[in-house]
Amino acid sequence: MGWGVSIRGRLHALDNLRMGSLPDSDFAGGSVNQRGPDQPIDLRQLYGQVLLPFGVLTAGRIRRARRLGNGRFINSRDSGLDDDFGDVGDRVAFTTPLAGMLWTALYEISSSGLDAGATPRHPPGLRPRPARRRAVAFSVARWDAPASRQRRLDARRTTVNFGVVGAYRTQDYDLAPGDLPSLRSAIRRDLSAFVGDAWLRADIGRFSVEGEFAFVGFSIANASIDPSVALNVKVTGRQYGGVLRADWRHSPRFFLRLEAGLASGDDRPGFGARPTQTAQAQPGDLDGPQFDLARAPRDVNINNFRFHPNYRVDLILWRRIIGTITDAWYVRPMARWRISSMFTVEGAVIASVAMEPNSTPSGMAPLGVEADLGIIYEQEHGFWARLDYGLLLPLSGFRNIPANTDPEPAHALHLVMAYRY
Repeated sequence: MGWGVSIRGRLHALDNLRMGSLPDSDFAGGSVNQRGPDQPIDLRQLYGQVLLPFGVLTAGRIRRARRLGNGRFINSRDSGLDDDFGDVGDRVAFTTPLAGMLWTALYEISSSGLDAGATPRHPPGLRPRPARRRAVAFSVARWDAPASRQRRLDARRTTVNFGVVGAYRTQDYDLAPGDLPSLRSAIRRDLSAFVGDAWLRADIGRFSVEGEFAFVGFSIANASIDPSVALNVKVTGRQYGGVLRADWRHSPRFFLRLEAGLASGDDRPGFGARPTQTAQAQPGDLDGPQFDLARAPRDVNINNFRFHPNYRVDLILWRRIIGTITDAWYVRPMARWRISSMFTVEGAVIASVAMEPNSTPSGMAPLGVEADLGIIYEQEHGFWARLDYGLLLPLSGFRNIPANTDPEPAHALHLVMAYRY
């Protein structure tokens, strides 16, 4: 718009739409057309940014400025062509450089609350709203852009990058599951949460060492899902997770990595990766809520840490079966070889073990060993394609105890094609 002032946005067209999923006829084999989805265009981001003499001010619906660290906990969805999730919110952020580091303060409005409709005193949209979800965050980081880091790597110069972020979130009210927003469906929640994340990376010659650790602590004063009933039982959580990597660049064409990660677990049945149902999980279930207020004594702790779903280490187990890394530790050696200017081959082996055996279907900790192999084709003019094959050998954690049967191997073939401009 002018010097130092810009408006930026991001649109998603036909996002996550399967081919052939919207035929214009229900008659099998009788449709040759595809109808448009209800929301063909999704405006994901729209914000303004201004360069001030003492920093950068950004306001609007904003993605994360970038991934903090390796994207395991905070991820902007800009790290890969096949990413389906990302951290986007209504935020006001200010960043300033000081002492060779970037200092950022952020205020986020996650929810404006419940609108009960118009009254003589309050037109629609202006009625006082009792439910508010807010967050404040502060971070300090020293971070080199990818191009700058690559130049330093080529020159074999030692580089140290790091980042620390802390956030505090509060929520007054919530909605009963399935109810329309109204004052009657409001549930007094009184949630408070603290999040801390620290990341460090050192490039030394051909080697790089990188580590990240995150902690989440929260308290919910009322965990009821019924607006007419208040449970004066506090539900709390103490969750942690971390990743450690070691890289070796033999040459511009050959790369090796050894990675290990862990996510804290909870002793309730199921992994708690996507606990959407309200019914309590039973032994043998793959997923379910990680607390239980009906049993005696009550289980009032939710301690399983969940990695960001955009952070993927495999093709089958964590990405497709469970949904994200949680309640487990893993080890992942990986190798990448650039065969030519357009072809690259990548292979990895992932061994996974549950932190809490009670979370697995069988009550045993070993989960599986997976081997993934991928080939990448990339043109300088904008076409990119990747074909991956995965083979999962499940271990005793997935054994069906009542039926006395062992799990069978799983296969997956995954193709991504991208036309970039």
